[in-house]
Amino acid sequence: MRWLGVFAPLVCGCFSKPGFTPGDGGVTIDHNIIFVTSDTQNPGDFGSLAAADALCEQLAGFAQLPENTYVAYLSTSTQGALARIKATGAVGWVRPDGKPVANTVQSLANGSHFYPPRLDEKGRDQGEDNKRVATGTLQSGAVAGAATCNDYADPGPLVEIGYADATGRLWTEYASNGCSTAMRIYCLGTELKNPVAVTRDPATRLAFISPNPVVLSTKRPAFDRACQDAADAAGKAGTFLAAVPVGGEAIKARFPDGAPWTRIDGVEVIDGTMTEQRAPFLDLTGQQRELDVLGGANSFSAQPASTEETCNDWSDTTMNRDLLVGDTLRSLTKQGFSGIAKTCTITDPVHVYCLQQ
Repeated sequence: MRWLGVFAPLVCGCFSKPGFTPGDGGVTIDHNIIFVTSDTQNPGDFGSLAAADALCEQLAGFAQLPENTYVAYLSTSTQGALARIKATGAVGWVRPDGKPVANTVQSLANGSHFYPPRLDEKGRDQGEDNKRVATGTLQSGAVAGAATCNDYADPGPLVEIGYADATGRLWTEYASNGCSTAMRIYCLGTELKNPVAVTRDPATRLAFISPNPVVLSTKRPAFDRACQDAADAAGKAGTFLAAVPVGGEAIKARFPDGAPWTRIDGVEVIDGTMTEQRAPFLDLTGQQRELDVLGGANSFSAQPASTEETCNDWSDTTMNRDLLVGDTLRSLTKQGFSGIAKTCTITDPVHVYCLQQ
């Protein structure tokens, strides 16, 4: 079924006015909103870019998002998404829950995000389970070659996709998928010019990626020292430990409940009870880094089934066992801590996530 075929006419007044307040009584939003569509559709069945834009307008209206001009974040054979959005002069994007995503069009395009988009027009999390988002767009904001479903009118070719929970390259440029596969798209407002910013609350706990690789065979105490040394060198007070489990002990056992963990830029990475990851980690300089990190678990409360799952508690580099490695550009715990399977014989550099106790 084509989305275009079920479009209802938009009636004047179906949007709320600027200064939108989410239904849960949250913060007032006076920035452009970016969201992931709640519905899925084969991107080759849109018929045109204009039809994708109409979908964005319709969903924003149904969800009573602020009055704005909502368009699809898609590139065509004649115009990249970056150039398209840049031409509007828009500045500052937030999610429907008010969390900031990006300030400039360039940072939006290249994935230098505060929080990943993740939420649909109603504020529901669509980041779970590797949900694909059609973009037709490279990290540069330019068109991804021929991967645009012949400008979204042909179910036969391919389309470039990203992941809604990701930042950096992976939010828009992960791989090419068939145009007859149902997926989501990104929609964003384009009229407002209100910058967004995040300030770190000093009462929160600090989280970062270790600046240097760790040596797998040196065990977890050495990982802890690497975290503490990095924090000390950066002048950050407190006790810092590596967020990795060992046999019989989950990551959560190392860290008491309390203040949430934030990145150096103030974005909340993990909630204070270690229920979920909310944004990708940065290093201590505030930079994104696409690295392999030792995560070892798909949740903070999960214990390894045996020491073999942690390469004999991070000491044995000869075991031919699956080693759970995290992807630093993902914001879901399952992906950020265990999204990649390698073996204990890994020779690539590996880092760890460091958390303040």
